[in-house]
Amino acid sequence: MQTLSSMQRNRFNFRFIKDTFSILMLFCYEIATMVSGVLPPLFGLFFAYVTILEYEKHEKHIAFGTSWYVAVAFLLCAEQFHGYALFSVALSFFIFYFFIFDYLLENIKFRNLLLVVIVCVAYLLIIAFNNLFCYILQQDSVSIGYEYLIFMSVESALALLLFRGRIL
Repeated sequence: MQTLSSMQRNRFNFRFIKDTFSILMLFCYEIATMVSGVLPPLFGLFFAYVTILEYEKHEKHIAFGTSWYVAVAFLLCAEQFHGYALFSVALSFFIFYFFIFDYLLENIKFRNLLLVVIVCVAYLLIIAFNNLFCYILQQDSVSIGYEYLIFMSVESALALLLFRGRIL
């Protein structure tokens, strides 16, 4: 009987494999978004996810898990892959979370609309800070086109599908 008890399954190995596969799939997706301009870069979706995790940390006093660090790393890598200024996503997240999110949380009672607003504000802030950095460095700025509206709508639908009920 003792030999059977030492043959327990190790969940860590399965979780490590699942996390590694997820990270590789996200990396491949970002490469696909660079190659084709049709796929959304998922800035708004991961911005909303990091906002939700930060909110849950403060409300429920839960420490950050691996998913928070993966999401932040994804945002930082995605901004570099798509040619945005370094740390424009991080600066826009800090400005959003500490100055805008509390106001939105108090005034928007329809939480599904809040997710859509988070995704749209994420894109607007990222583009604004990127263009500010480009202006300071005297480089070409990002032009806003119709594709950003499509990206915002697709990512808003994904955020509603994935994060409904996470912000109460």
